[in-house]
Formats: sequence, structure tokens, C-alpha cells
Amino acid sequence: MALLLGLTFAWFTDTAANKGNKIQAGTLQVALLENGADIGGSPDPVFDHNLWEPGYSTGKASLAVENIGSLAVKYELSFQSGDLSQSKGIENVIDVYVDDVSVGTLATFLNGSAFDSGTLEAGASSAARSVYLKMQESAGNTYQGAVATFDILLKATQAPVEKDGFGDDQYDKDAAYAWDGATKTEVVPDQDGVYRVSTGSDLAWIAQAVADGTLGKTRSGEGVTVELQSDIDLGGNEWTPIGGDNPFTGTFDGKGHTIENLTASSNPSSSDPTRGVALFGYAENATVKNLKIVNCNLRGGYATSAIVGDGCAPLAFENIEVASGTIASIQDVENRQAQVAGGILGQGWGPSGSSITFAQCVNSADVTVNKWHAGGIWGSVTASEGENVDVISLADCANYGSITAIGSGYAGGLGAFAYAGNCVISGCSNSGTVSAASPSSEFVAAFNGAPINGNTVS
Repeated sequence: MALLLGLTFAWFTDTAANKGNKIQAGTLQVALLENGADIGGSPDPVFDHNLWEPGYSTGKASLAVENIGSLAVKYELSFQSGDLSQSKGIENVIDVYVDDVSVGTLATFLNGSAFDSGTLEAGASSAARSVYLKMQESAGNTYQGAVATFDILLKATQAPVEKDGFGDDQYDKDAAYAWDGATKTEVVPDQDGVYRVSTGSDLAWIAQAVADGTLGKTRSGEGVTVELQSDIDLGGNEWTPIGGDNPFTGTFDGKGHTIENLTASSNPSSSDPTRGVALFGYAENATVKNLKIVNCNLRGGYATSAIVGDGCAPLAFENIEVASGTIASIQDVENRQAQVAGGILGQGWGPSGSSITFAQCVNSADVTVNKWHAGGIWGSVTASEGENVDVISLADCANYGSITAIGSGYAGGLGAFAYAGNCVISGCSNSGTVSAASPSSEFVAAFNGAPINGNTVS
């Protein structure tokens, strides 16, 4: 028998390190060339003639695309509407010729269609295309004195060329072009009445249709259903919110997709353009769900948010993430200081018996107001015509953004201010910095006059 006391066993060991590993993102950058010269951003128009008449044609422009980045790209060349307020429809009688072949009218391409497209490896250039415009000989006196302006637009995005570590070159095959900031493409509902949206121009048409009052409540009063079919890049272009003087009513289902580079500083659809600066300027009896917002930049004067600026209950927000960006009510108008902003909802209200619910909603954008109410999930829920919503409900929601009320205002990690029959909070948290001169709270700064500093349901 062997008795081993106080012995230490040592194991042979060795270490090897592979150092200097590096991640460097590629660059996606293209140039628009005319006769070999870069004209991107040039103030000198390619087509500039002020004595158009039937049968007139411009000189031929030799247009090409050069890939000056390090990633393969797919591209489209089109035209973008400028000022058509005095066009008298002349864009409908101007034919576009590419390599001496008529490919449609100018109006065709102002609506978003491409007159040239292709794929380019890094460092490559496309073949030059000869482009000119000609006024139809049949154009009549209607167009005398007409004026129309437009831009030549080059759009580019990733192309499925480079392979990943598994040899797959199709991982970015669905990369979409960023919205150009102007094009609106009509969305026709399917047989079930659902408006299926795939591009920024589709979404812009939805906003226009709501503003015009042509897309609103159905006969049942339940509203319309809009569903995203793909991720959308709004390109940082100025967005006109969906809903202003006319509300969006119905269901918006993002289907798990992302809207990125949402930028807005006014709401032209509202009689107060500083109010309701958000993806949805004004929503009433609406549900927004299954949506992610990345890199938003919203700056308004009142009721600013990434999702809904102004909202009339019943309202439901489900499975929404605002992943990054800034949301700020900082546009002072004369003696009125900017006020009220929230990550998901700027300001809400509603009739007795109604509810505003948030489930699985996360905000990581920074929220700032000059005065009054700043909240990670909502800014303010207030009374309207003597009535309050019955319940505000939050389940499994979180805020990670910095929440700041600069002047005399309230700031809350979840909500800043509310009057309602009840407020039910479960499974929620705040990890963002909350700053205000007046009352503040990690959860709700003021609910019926008192703070809520934690979950109300365990």
C-alpha cells in the first residue's frame, strides 16, 4: 500500500499564438463618368437646353460607371425628378435613346426605372453608353414654355462576387439599392388586400398615399395592412413621415426586416411640420411590429420618435428594436421650446377604455429634448379632451440609449410622463444614462404624478 500525502501533480503545457489577425472592411465607391471625366456632384448639367421644340434632340452624352472601391458592385443608371411644377407633362414627350435605340420616355425613368445596369469588379469600368434625349415630333402647343429639371442618378450596392470563408459568393445577392430620396413606386395590394413593400420607393408611396387620404381606414374601420418583404436602406435622404394631418390606421408588419438610415427633420404632411418627425408621423388605432431601425437621425420640435411620433390609442408595438441613432426634439419655434421625444413613441393619447402596449421593444438610440419629456420607450402619454387611456403596458422591454431633458423636463429610461388608468411593467430594464433637471427615473419619471422605479409585476 502506498500512502501519498501533500503531493502536487504538474501537467506539461504549451502555448502557441497566431498574432496580427486583422479585420478590414472593404469600400464600396463608384464614379459617374462623361467622356471619361468624373461628373458626380458637378454643378454643370449634362443636358442643358432652353429652346426645346418638337423634333429637337440633344447631343450624345457618353456615360460610363467606374468602380473606384475595393468591392464588386452592381449598379443602375436612371434619372431623378427635380422640379416638375411647371413641366406641363413635357417629360412624357421626351424620348430617351441609349446607343441610338429608344428605350422609353423621360417620365419612365423618373419613376425609378434604370436605363442601364450591370456588375463591376473592383477597379473596372463599364462600357460607355451613348445617351441622348429627343422631343417627340407630335408634341403640340401644350408644352410651350414648359420647364422640367432632373438629375442623372447612379445607384450602387454590393454584388454577389466575393466569396466568404465557406466559398459562398451569394451571401449578398439580395443587397438592395438605397432609396434615392425622391422616387415613389405605387404598391398594389394583393388578393388579400395586403400592401407588400420591398423598396424605399414603395415605402415612400405608402407615405404619399396616407397623406393624400387614399390609403386609410377600410370600410370595417380596421385600417390597412402593410408588410415589408425585404430590408430597406433609405440612404440618409430626407424622409416624409407616414401620417400627418391624416393618420396611418392599420397594421405595419416589418416581418423581421430592417429599415436603415432613416433621416427626417420635418413632417410636410402635417399642418405643423415640426410635429410628428418619425417613421410614422401620426398613427391612430395602429399596430407596428417585427421591425428593426438602424442608424436613425430624427430631429423635430414636438413628438419625435424612431417609430411613431404622435399616436392615438389603441396602439400596439411588438418586437421592435431601434438599434442605433439619435432622436431629438430640439427645434425651437419662436417662443415654443422643442419638447417630447421617445424611442418608440413620441406622444400618445386616447379615449377611455383604450390601451397602449409595448412588448419586446428595445431602444438603443439617444433621446434628447430641450424641454419637457424624454423617454427610452415613450416620451409622453397624456389626456385628451378629458379622457385618458385605460392602461399602458410594457413587457420585456429595455432601453440602452442616453435619455436627456435639457431644460425643465422629465426624463425616464422607459417613459418620461404619463396619465392613464394603470401602468403595468414586467420584465423591463434600463441600462442607459438618464439626465434631467426635473424628476427623472430609471423607469418612469412621472405616472399620475409619481415615479415608477421598477417593474410593477414580478
